[in-house]
Amino acid sequence: MPENDSENRDIIASSPRAKKQEIQEEKPEAAVDAEKKETAEKPEASEETEKAAEKPGSDGESLRPAPKRAARRAPVFEREQKTRISEPVPDREQKTRISEPVRTQKNDPKPQGEDEKEDRAPVRDETRKHPAKSSGARKKKETSYDKPKIKDRGGITLGLIKAIIYIAAVLAISGFLGITGVKWGNDIFAFVKEETEATVVIPEFATVDEIADILKTNGLISEPSAFKFWVKFKYKNKNLVIVPGAYELKSTMNYDQMIYEIREKPAPRQIVEIKIPEGYTVDQIINLLVDEYHIGTREGFVKAINEYPYEYSFMEELNKSELSPNRKYRLEGYLFPAKYEVYSDISEVGIIDYFLSAFEKRFDKLYYDRLTELDMTLDEAITLASIIQAEGKFDSEFYTISSVFHNRLNSTDMKKLESDATINYYLPERKEQLSREDLETPNPYNSYLNEGLPPGAICNPGLEAIHAALYPDETKYFYFVADADGHSLFAETLNQHNKNKQTAAANREKQKEQIEAGADVE
Repeated sequence: MPENDSENRDIIASSPRAKKQEIQEEKPEAAVDAEKKETAEKPEASEETEKAAEKPGSDGESLRPAPKRAARRAPVFEREQKTRISEPVPDREQKTRISEPVRTQKNDPKPQGEDEKEDRAPVRDETRKHPAKSSGARKKKETSYDKPKIKDRGGITLGLIKAIIYIAAVLAISGFLGITGVKWGNDIFAFVKEETEATVVIPEFATVDEIADILKTNGLISEPSAFKFWVKFKYKNKNLVIVPGAYELKSTMNYDQMIYEIREKPAPRQIVEIKIPEGYTVDQIINLLVDEYHIGTREGFVKAINEYPYEYSFMEELNKSELSPNRKYRLEGYLFPAKYEVYSDISEVGIIDYFLSAFEKRFDKLYYDRLTELDMTLDEAITLASIIQAEGKFDSEFYTISSVFHNRLNSTDMKKLESDATINYYLPERKEQLSREDLETPNPYNSYLNEGLPPGAICNPGLEAIHAALYPDETKYFYFVADADGHSLFAETLNQHNKNKQTAAANREKQKEQIEAGADVE
């Protein structure tokens, strides 16, 4: 076997392929050392294997099949020459190519010019100790160089055709919608239409479809579908009622004008002028609006007064106060008495909002500063103003009456206001003269039994009474009584007050006699 190896080396060295490989770059020294190490570890080939390699093939040539188990590794020099004979490969596959057996000139007499694919084909070497590494190299090679090429099967052309079809469809639909929109818009709003006048007859219980056909037949509209659409969506929740009959219509009318001509006409809104007198209670105001002005219902007004969340600055102040649970009406005292012009169909909330808005405008910002000086809340001031309004007949006396109540509230031993008006507010019916039983009957508004102010206002005071409650006269009065003519008699002491009561009683008796005699009494 060594002689054969020497002869093979001579043949390889003299071959043109060997000469071509000599000009290639010499293998790194580190790689040669690694190959020597591998060669030393490989067992020598058996004699049977060598004999099998020298058996002639069918064409008379000596074919050397791939070793089955442990083929003898060629010396380092021979393997180096075999590597040079094979075609150059990338560095990452060099290690695998070195271990592959190469045909020599003696055993492979194929001409130099023939396809050398067989020389480069990897031969499985089962003598290697690391077959996994070799198979990994082959897998890596296949992945790197044997990827199948992706053929263009007309995908770009097909996508382009689809895009063109899509754009054409969008343009066609847009064009159709645009033309339809222009035609509908012109018919709905009558922008550019030839004037045609016709008398149309709308039968009883006619449907929208029937009306559209009638208008189309008479040349008044050109798009019945547009008319149906317009009526359906614009008059859906407007209680449209068509009145049967004959109508003179023109094509230059828009849809709304035509519909207005054939629909039931709503009654014109009437403006009502109402007047809320100063000193009226909530009950009196409700009765006035419902019975005299025919506005709203009593239940609706009670709910609007006690529950609706109106948004005013004074309401914020009112909400901060702890309102008494014995209070009869939440907004008693804030329905500002004045003249108002309202529509007859105004809602309960709407008209109450008018009253509160007037109060907001009349209650000056300076009044809030005055409340701080008096150490009073807004609701306390309005409650006091309502008592002044109910007790006094003349505005000129409001400030003196106010001083009486302020003196009592600021005293240490006379905090009971003893106002007949507070008891009358609680009674089912107002009395001109209260009985002793009325004065002694306990209730939240009895100021003869309870100290301080009642739970809330007892009427809706005017601006003068409000001003008087905030700016009372400076007096020492603690008592007053109404005379026969309505003027008040004031006193500082109880004795003076009792004398004034006797005088007032005598004047009332005299007045009664004059009335019975038929005399005019002012």
